[in-house]
Parts: sequence; structure tokens; C-alpha cells
Amino acid sequence: MAATNKKGDFRTGHIPDAIQINYEDLFVDADWKTHDFKDEVALEALFTGNGLAEDDTLVVYCHSGRRVGYLYFALDLCGYENAASYEESFKIYNKIAMYLPLDSSFVDSSKAEQENDVPEYLKTYFDLPDAVNVTGTYKSLLEEQIED
Repeated sequence: MAATNKKGDFRTGHIPDAIQINYEDLFVDADWKTHDFKDEVALEALFTGNGLAEDDTLVVYCHSGRRVGYLYFALDLCGYENAASYEESFKIYNKIAMYLPLDSSFVDSSKAEQENDVPEYLKTYFDLPDAVNVTGTYKSLLEEQIED
């Protein structure tokens, strides 16, 4: 998982094991005067410096689904072919966080320790089968979305 949130957004909570890549770091000018992306060498240095490799399977997200496209484009530009965008992003993930884990280093994840009962509206939302093990982590949910 790679989150393209602003630094302050990442501190309010994120999907477990996510790596933060500030979307402003993708651009030549952080003040957005030109909106020019950094060259491939600089972007690759940013990605490898954050522990990413071209053959990694990546799911990228942001807070609301607006900034994720920048990171997805930059990854594609650098040859990361196994990247997918979690379009609903953290805003929706956070709404259902009582059934899915959050990173406990920044937020109280006590609600993530719920039993496996998943409300019908969540099964419909994720188009999940009746037998769901949500405590098995968010990973299986996202993998199903990637396969579809």
C-alpha cells in the first residue's frame, strides 16, 4: 500500500503497512506553479527510497480519491506495472474501519478487533460472498477488487 496523503493526513490514520509518499514530492515545484512531474530518475529515487520495487504489487490511495491519480501516473511512468488504485480511498475505508484495521501507531484501533459479523450493507458495498473473514485484514478485500 502506498498512501499519497499530505504529511498531516497520514498522522490521522492510515491503512496498516501503508507507505506514505507525499504527492507534492512527485512534482518539480511544491508550490504548484507549473504542475510538472519530476523526471523518471528523480521519481524512481523517491520510490526506491521508500522501499518500493518495480515488481511489487501496489495499491495506491489517498484521503478522498483526488490525489491518488498523481501517484498512479508517476508509478506507471516509471514502469511499475503492478499498481492499482483504491478509488474509494481512506475516506471510505475509515467509515468502515470498525470492521477493518487501522494503523494503531496513530489512531485507536480498538474497534478493529470486532468479531467477524459483517453487516449486509458492507457485503453489498464490497460485493463480498456471504462467508467473510474481515479480521483476515484489508488485503483480501483489495485483492478481490484488483481481480475484478
